[in-house]
This record gives sequence, structure tokens and C-alpha cells, in this order.
Amino acid sequence: MSDGALPEDGALTGNGAATALDAPPARGAAVLDLADNQAAGPSLDPAQESLASALRLTFRIVQFVMVLLVAAFLISGVQTVGESERGIKLLFGRVSQANVQPGIRWNWPYPFGEIVRVGTSQESLSVGDAFMPRLSASQRSRRWTEITTTKNQLKPGEDGSVVTADGAIAHLECSVAYHRDDPVANAQHVYSLDEASLVRLAVQRGVVLAVAQTPIDALLRQSASGSSGSLSEQIRRSAQAVLDRSESGIVIDTVSVRDPRPPLAVAKEFDAVAQAEAEAAKVREEASQAARLALTDMAGEAAEPLLDRIDAYERALELGSDAGETPDAVLAQIEALLEGRPVEIGGRTVEAAPGGQVTEILNQGRQYRTDVVARARSRAEVFQAKLAQFRTDPAVLVASDWADAYLTFLSNHYETILVPEGSEGELILTPDPSIPRKLERERNLRQAQETIQGKIEFLQNRSKLREQERLEREARQRRQQGRPSG
Repeated sequence: MSDGALPEDGALTGNGAATALDAPPARGAAVLDLADNQAAGPSLDPAQESLASALRLTFRIVQFVMVLLVAAFLISGVQTVGESERGIKLLFGRVSQANVQPGIRWNWPYPFGEIVRVGTSQESLSVGDAFMPRLSASQRSRRWTEITTTKNQLKPGEDGSVVTADGAIAHLECSVAYHRDDPVANAQHVYSLDEASLVRLAVQRGVVLAVAQTPIDALLRQSASGSSGSLSEQIRRSAQAVLDRSESGIVIDTVSVRDPRPPLAVAKEFDAVAQAEAEAAKVREEASQAARLALTDMAGEAAEPLLDRIDAYERALELGSDAGETPDAVLAQIEALLEGRPVEIGGRTVEAAPGGQVTEILNQGRQYRTDVVARARSRAEVFQAKLAQFRTDPAVLVASDWADAYLTFLSNHYETILVPEGSEGELILTPDPSIPRKLERERNLRQAQETIQGKIEFLQNRSKLREQERLEREARQRRQQGRPSG
């Protein structure tokens, strides 16, 4: 062996060297100093060099795998919170962040932490048959009053029911819509599998309390609306109070009560009463509508204020000074309303134009007044003219009036009978029957013509009055709007 191959610092020679080289390596030699081996270079044999390379490669692979495992562990903490969800970040079992918004979020992975997702969308739940009798499938498909049953009693535990404020028994179905408003409280206090049972029991308790305060007649008329004071709203408030006390984080949005019903044994009787009430309501509505139409046809827009003032006038006549209004003042208001002028009633100004038959009667009255005045004026003028003529020459006036009267008499139908002078005998007059009939026809014709002429004049006058009223209303409107009239 050459000198370069021998070790320094007291290396053995001869047999001793061979013995040292041939001896098996110690167990501790398995731990190699890679740096020394690299520095030794050619001093290692191929087996040792191959072993060192394998160890280096294995170490690098282990390092890479460890990095991958750490990265995968950290990446496993990335989770997605849905649009209808809210997240809660936990670290070592404690809440580190509440109300995590939707999106891709990261947290320390399990077992150090996790993201608990809580749904916030609206959930629907049916209370089901808790307050309904036990019925077969065929019975459920029929109307309530058509179900035939021999059961006159309800069996507790099998048939559901509810007791009203007046001690009656009723049945109903209801459903509830709710959402989780506080995700942290919901996750801490409510087990997800028991959530539906918790809400159902709270609503059932609310139904029992609300119906116990409602008589059966009022219950059967209840609607499914959520207005304040309704049965549905009472149930919702009662059930919400239970959920709030349990810190469930649940908010009830709506409670819908579906068709409250009486017991099957008396369902037909209740239905007959309901139909009678509906028919009575229909008759009352028809009567009210007929009354409104009659009032509108009679007085138009002024019907209601006129009725109010007429009642006030009657009270004033009956009570006198105790009524608070004098009959003359109320009568003046009625006249103003009939003329279409504004009237102050109860501190507010009422302006309503009369119409309908009241307007026609008023127009007829005005026309009659005009005709009476015109006829009286014409007669007065004729009388004054005859009076002046009589004072001038009475004989001429008497002769003239007698001649006029005679001509008027002769203008009628008459019969002339000549009796010989000095003759005696009995005269039996038998009038000609055609003459009275002819006179009757002429009289009827004359009356018909006068009636038609009167109607024509009335319509003309009414058109003029309506036009005048329209102009007056437009003038009032322009004055109210601040525009100058005309």
C-alpha cells in the first residue's frame, strides 16, 4: 500500500495495518460527516460514496415532503363561506372572529382551529297536525264540512285540538318562516338537528296562548295577515319570546294560520252560520250601495252634507238652544248648499255642487216662480190698461168685453134650437154624443201641446242654468287658485 493511502498520525504498519483495515467497522461509523466525506474525495470507496449520495437524496426528499405537508396543512385552512351563510372562526375552541362575510376565507386548520358555517337564509317549517284530528288520506282531500266521521269525541294523544277563550274546541294548521339572525348564539346554544323541533315547539306554545285569548267566532274569522293584533302576530310574538329566552339567535319572520275550523261534529252548523252572516253582509252592502246611489241620484255631491245639515236642523228644532246651533243658521247653510255656495261645517269648509233630482226640482221651482211672476205682471198690465179705459169711457169697455166674451162662447160647439113664438110643449134635450168626444179630444191635444212646450222650455232653462252653474264653479275654482276670472 502506498504512503498516500496510509493514514497519518501514528498509523499502523505491517500486519498491524492489515489487521486494522480488515477489521469490521464500528457501529458508530454509520453516522457520516458528509462534509468530511466530500472533503475526503477519492479516499472513499464506491460503496461508501453511493451510500452517501443516497442519504443526501433521501434527506432532500424528506425536506421537500415536509414542506409539501406543511403547505397542504396550511392550505386546508382555506374554506368558502356561501352567500346565504355567515362564518365563525375558532382558534383552540374559542371564537376569534364572528360574522365572517361570504367569500373565500382562511383560518388555522383543524385541530388548531376551524370555520363554522351557519346558514342565514329563510327557512320554512310546517307545524303539521299538532292541532288537527287524526284523519285518513281520503278524508284530508275533502272539504271540512263533507268529512263524515262517527267520532264525537277527541282522543288525547291521537287527535290534536286547541281551546278558545270561550271554552270551545277548534282546529287549525299553521306554518312559520324564520332565519338565523345571530350566528354565534345559534351555533353556541342550538344543536342543528334539534333546531326544527325547537322552533316547532315554540310556535305550538304560541298557538295555544294566542287561541286561549280568542273566542271561537273571532278565531274562525281570522285571516292569515300579519297585521298587528291578528292571531298570526300574537303567535309570532309569543314564539319569539321563547326563542329569545333560549338565546337561539333565531328570528321568526312570519306565522301563517291556515283556515281555522270548528270540530267536525258541529262543522255543518258553523258553516250554516257563516253562510248566513255572509249573506247578511252581502245584503247590507247592497243596501248601502243602493242608498249611496239613491242619494247621489237625488242630490249629487251635496247629498251627504245636506243630510248632515237636515239632521242638525231637526235637532235644533227639537232641542232648541241646547243643540248648539239655531234653526235659522242651519237652514241658511242648507240653502247655501242647495245653491252650490261654500259652507263652513264643523270648522271645515264644504263646497259641493248639488245635482240629480234636487237640481231638477230647484230648476222647476225657479221656472214656476218666473212663470207666476210673468203671468201676474201681464194680468196687472192688462188690468191697468182696462182701468184707464174704463175711467175714460166705461160703456165702450163693457161693450168690448161683452163682445169678446160672446165671440169666445160662439167659438165653442153649440146647437141652435128654434121654437115658434106662442107655442107650448115639452122640450126634451138629447145632446149629440160626438160633440163631447170632440171637445175632449181637442182638450187633450191642447194639454199635450202645452205639456210638450213646457218640457221644451224646462229643458232650455235647465241647460241655461247648468251652463250658468258651470261658469260659476269655474269662477270659484279660478278664485281659489288665485287666477283672475274671465
